[in-house]
Amino acid sequence: MSNTPVIDPQAWLRLPDRELGYLLLAQFAESQASKIGMPIEKLSIEFMERVRQHVLTLKAESAKLAPVEVALHAVASGDAERAGRLYRQLLLDGAKALVFERFTAQELQRRAASRKKGGQATAESRRAKSKATHIREKAAELESKGRPRREWAGIIAEQFGVSARYVREVLKEKRK
Repeated sequence: MSNTPVIDPQAWLRLPDRELGYLLLAQFAESQASKIGMPIEKLSIEFMERVRQHVLTLKAESAKLAPVEVALHAVASGDAERAGRLYRQLLLDGAKALVFERFTAQELQRRAASRKKGGQATAESRRAKSKATHIREKAAELESKGRPRREWAGIIAEQFGVSARYVREVLKEKRK
């Protein structure tokens, strides 16, 4: 179990800069101890000093880690207040990034849902056009068989599950 109090980031933001800087170093020391399998309860002053010396030699491998390294370097160099200010800004920037990511994700979901609705409407339109095409084909088939025109609407309506009126409208459009 960790000796560093587990508190939420909002509580971290209420800490004075100096305490926040030391909290950053303590958390880094705990992460280093866990990497080598050292129980947090066994952290010694000598270990903390080795961690502090190690922090002074850190070289960030990515731009994303560079701000954390700068804050750690500040606290390891004895400027816990500056480290706390830097870390606070990192926390605030991270929170803003999370809000932006969440907003962006929600916007993307909304757009995807909108496209889906549009796609469904397009599919419905295609089905309606397809049905009209099938009605016209069936009318042509009935005509080729010599069935009287007045019977077409009833026969086709029954076959396609639509009203005879709809069939007449589709067949009228064909003539135009």
